[in-house]
Amino acid sequence: LDNLTPKYDAGADVYKDLADQLDSASHYLDLGDASVSTFPLGTSDVMFAGNISRWRQFINTLKLKILVTGNGKVTFSNPVIGAGGFLATDAQIDPGYTKDNAKQNPKWNQWAYTSTNSDATKSWMVNEFVYSFYDGTKLSDEWRDAAIYYHPADPADFGINRLGIESNDLNPSPSPGFWYPSSDRGTGITGNSTGVLKGPAAQLPIITAAESEFLQAEAAVRGIAGVTNAQTHFENGIKASFKYLYTDALDQVQGDPAGDAADYMDENDGSRLVNFTLAAGTEQQIEDFNADCGLTAEQERAKVKHCYYYGNTTFFVYDSKAELTSIDLRSGKFTYRTPDLHLSRTTTLQDVQKVYPNSVAAAINENGGKLVRLKPCK
Repeated sequence: LDNLTPKYDAGADVYKDLADQLDSASHYLDLGDASVSTFPLGTSDVMFAGNISRWRQFINTLKLKILVTGNGKVTFSNPVIGAGGFLATDAQIDPGYTKDNAKQNPKWNQWAYTSTNSDATKSWMVNEFVYSFYDGTKLSDEWRDAAIYYHPADPADFGINRLGIESNDLNPSPSPGFWYPSSDRGTGITGNSTGVLKGPAAQLPIITAAESEFLQAEAAVRGIAGVTNAQTHFENGIKASFKYLYTDALDQVQGDPAGDAADYMDENDGSRLVNFTLAAGTEQQIEDFNADCGLTAEQERAKVKHCYYYGNTTFFVYDSKAELTSIDLRSGKFTYRTPDLHLSRTTTLQDVQKVYPNSVAAAINENGGKLVRLKPCK
């Protein structure tokens, strides 16, 4: 109670200081014996068991997160990442979690069962917006849906929260909660499953490999710390996410995460949230089209067959099925796909206007790959 009105440091100063402290930590590691890769710390180091290489990767990954978050807002002393690379596997702590009083994984203790088998929570927490990234509304992801959420035998018993739901509108989630996907349920279970809530003895993630890969992808896009190969890191992040969620409490990988990740990317190939080539350079793509209705390099790589302008929306066709992907020119984001208009090389402006009255349209000449204006672009 000595200081009820503390002075808070500016956020930019805090981020700069955190990056400086990570540089200091890296420096102290450099002072050690370079010939020693692992110090015999045993269980004293609950994250890496004395593995110096992984500590360097952790420092670099955490600093990259700070650089990415503070990009354009913070003047860092040293916006460079040291040698050693980034985390390629999950950084997790395990001080000896077990199903015992004050020794359980804290998330299991909070969301599933206490050590005395009391229910921690019975809420259905997944809401309509979140679940739209699984059920096909925004994305189709049956694979991670099954790995993360518990689905009762009767689909009608799967509760989804939304605005307006009252406490008695949904049945409570069966113990031990919706985050535990296994059908093996009840107070007597040892707890060993895939997903997020794996079991009482599961390790606790601090930085996952998926987060590391996505950070590197964003850094590459934004030109931070010399990181490159944005698409590779983005796709590796998806694969790492599947692997983490398919790993059980005993650290054993179940199923085929690599194969299912590939199926997921194929299934959602038309979404910029999954297909990196549709998202890369979107703002520049929109800028180029506003300027001269030209065909950008991104569209050439995507084998664009036609583009149509309608009000503030640009329609592109990426395949012979003539499914349309729309980009809102105001936000620069892909918004939806629609098969309302069937396009071919013989499509005319009049054909477009039958479906979209008063449209302003342009088409790509498939032979030369050049834009043919049917009417001037806005």
